Amino acid sequence: MKKILISGPLLSNTGYGVHSRQIFEYAFSNKSANDKVFCNVTNWGNSAWHLSDDTTSGQFKKILSCHIPESKMYDIEYDECYSIDYPKDWLALGKTNIGVTAGVETDLVPKGWINCVNKMSKVIVPSEFTKNAFVKTSELNEIKLLKEIHVIPEYFYESLTDKNLDSFTGYLSGINTEQNLLLIGQITSLDSKCDRKNIINAIESSARILSSIENSGLILKLNAGNNSQLDFVRTKELIKPIIDNLKNELKEKSPKIYLLHGNLSEIELKELYTTKASALLCLSKGEGFGLTLLEAAACGCPIIATNYSAYTEFLGDKFSKVEYELDVIPDSKVNNIFIKQARWANYLNKSLHKTIVNFFNKKSDYINIAKELQDFIIVNYNKQAILDKYKECLK
Repeated sequence: MKKILISGPLLSNTGYGVHSRQIFEYAFSNKSANDKVFCNVTNWGNSAWHLSDDTTSGQFKKILSCHIPESKMYDIEYDECYSIDYPKDWLALGKTNIGVTAGVETDLVPKGWINCVNKMSKVIVPSEFTKNAFVKTSELNEIKLLKEIHVIPEYFYESLTDKNLDSFTGYLSGINTEQNLLLIGQITSLDSKCDRKNIINAIESSARILSSIENSGLILKLNAGNNSQLDFVRTKELIKPIIDNLKNELKEKSPKIYLLHGNLSEIELKELYTTKASALLCLSKGEGFGLTLLEAAACGCPIIATNYSAYTEFLGDKFSKVEYELDVIPDSKVNNIFIKQARWANYLNKSLHKTIVNFFNKKSDYINIAKELQDFIIVNYNKQAILDKYKECLK
């Protein structure tokens, strides 16, 4: 009988939370009848938690049934320990220890993380972009990587492509414009130089561009930390002066701006991608994977994005690319995760304008391209395809 520990933000509403649940799915589905899985459920910042099967792909009750209190976690000898976190916080409590991370949005990681990699049995990251950040850091600091870093992508929710779930809720009926860009993310800073998701810049730039496009709208699916009622109030307070300034500047040409907030079920997420969004817009300064873009692609939603970082690996040439320049992160962003020499991408506004206008002028062409991408994603990034990669790596 094997004893398996999975440590990570298994119930958080974050990218790391989804990644943790996918590791759990692999371990739970691959165990033998006598094996025992234990879950150490951790926090991820101040993010909200998923507390139902509906928002965890049916895993909430299974995770709870495997939960072990931290006070008892160290009393067991584990055969395998999976730790999904930043490397500095990986646990190594098993005979075999697997560290899983998406790294950070920059081209370098803290040099101490190289030693963390070397202490693990195996290390898994979701993209070549993340792997390359470790390799570059290793070379820059002349600290040899002693363990191979394996790349295993994430998979999309199966319900996003389930044709039996096309009976939509109608919760988006208030969106009455036909040419809509969808922006999804978390406001991490009002200082645009430090905002790693680039939300503020994206709102301002895209609204100005949409002002020249008839019957256009900007759908904002945002939060400022979690999806609570207090966070909803906080999010509205943060974006109100930005939207007011845009309306004063653009006057009657201002596009409609809609705000969505809170957890969405998988059917609501599918409805958003397939009924109201003309395209998903992502101007992030970098992504360790880019699950939102994978989900949009699985739904056949066209994508406009900065041509940089992990998501370019699965989007290939099937998206509208925005040119960028690499800039060193500001000193005010430097901490124990973002290091001083690291760089990330800032989109070029001229390229963004050209890309958005070209998209709406040739929208039918880009819808066809998105359908080609959808076919590729469904074959290569479905649940079973990715679980098979875990089996091959961890056999």
